[in-house]
Amino acid sequence: MYTKNLLEITGISRDTLRYWRQRGLITPQRNPANNYLTYTTKDIERIALIKEAQMLGFTLSEIALLLNCMHGAPCKHQALLPKLELHYDALTEKITALQKMRRRIKKTITDFRARDCTKHPTDLHLT
Repeated sequence: MYTKNLLEITGISRDTLRYWRQRGLITPQRNPANNYLTYTTKDIERIALIKEAQMLGFTLSEIALLLNCMHGAPCKHQALLPKLELHYDALTEKITALQKMRRRIKKTITDFRARDCTKHPTDLHLT
């Protein structure tokens, strides 16, 4: 299939496809008869995987590593499992840090609401 069909099926933009090709994430073949880029169902599946990985918070660099890890693996799920577990652990750490920041901000908001600005109008302390 040609680029137009691929874009319609996958819902990605032409610029996104071009960028992913430049990054080596998608590698279409050239039709020797007309020199047009042609795509297969494997390319559609690859694009779906890239989109899903992005939704899970992976960067394009990380996605490139995931795709390389899967290449030639007899079981793609098992090949991805260690990477997914590492990503999960990193997200858990970020969530913990964000929850801590959220609690501090909530405490600061509560403290600010309780302050009497008529007594100390220029007195500003965040914690």
